[in-house]
Amino acid sequence: MDNDNIKGVTLRIAVFFGLTTFTLCIGIFYIESIIAEKQDRLEQKDSIIHVMERNLSNQELMIKENERQITVLKDQISQESENVIEEVE
Repeated sequence: MDNDNIKGVTLRIAVFFGLTTFTLCIGIFYIESIIAEKQDRLEQKDSIIHVMERNLSNQELMIKENERQITVLKDQISQESENVIEEVE
């Protein structure tokens, strides 16, 4: 009878540890899939940020070029108005 009790307890302990291990494995795989999904989203957002930074840099260059052209045009207008004033005098 003692031998049957020992076998029963041993079987229960084995089943308990087996189920616990199985549950932990499922939990680990689930967490890994969540982490992988979050990592993919993070990489997508990171690439979008890099594209937006490049666009911003290009726009800044265009703004500087436009400001330079505005300055050149203002200088031309000033020179032409001075020429017109000199011609009138």
